[in-house]
Amino acid sequence: MKKILIVWINSKIWKLFCNEYCDVFNIYWTFSSKTESCSDKRFHLDLSNLSSVDDFIEKTWDIQFDWVIYLSSLYQIDDIDNIGDMVKQINVNALNIYYLVNKLNLKHNSKNIFFTDWWTKVPKKWYFSYTLSKDILKSLVASMAIKDKDRIFVWFDLWPIITDKIWEENKNFHNKSLLRVDSPSKWLTSFMKFIIDEENFYSTWSIFDFTWGTYLFRNN
Repeated sequence: MKKILIVWINSKIWKLFCNEYCDVFNIYWTFSSKTESCSDKRFHLDLSNLSSVDDFIEKTWDIQFDWVIYLSSLYQIDDIDNIGDMVKQINVNALNIYYLVNKLNLKHNSKNIFFTDWWTKVPKKWYFSYTLSKDILKSLVASMAIKDKDRIFVWFDLWPIITDKIWEENKNFHNKSLLRVDSPSKWLTSFMKFIIDEENFYSTWSIFDFTWGTYLFRNN
């Protein structure tokens, strides 16, 4: 059975994916908190700390991954009095992911899936660090695809696919979409599974737009 590495299991996307397919794949998990228990398939990985990345690489070097799904992301409002937190977002969301990818033991034609944010084209106020980090990640994915022709690198541009809003607010959340999608989260997870399963998929440096035109309706 092929090996799939999930970077950051706290992601909402991962929880949706796991509910559907956790029993289908041979999955290796990473978590950012040291309070979680480790095992032969569960590893601590703090992407804000390069020493943690190096430790993870050392512990997993004998595992050759077929696929990696990079779900790590910090989304925090900027605090101009705390530059360290702003730099942390850029490191976790982009730069240290690039460092990790170049250190992992990846199989030939391994598939690497990343997640970006189309709405950074119209960024929110006081979210410069998040916006910059996602734009850097897009450039890095393109760079990796050019540099490493033996592996596949793709990314999804997303709008929010799940909400904790209820009733009328929930309806308005989903109705922002130019295309009406009843279950965007189901669409995303099933498409991810298709890419992972499809042996004939070689579209490196591909961008999958999962915004459904929602950025056209953005007012803030």
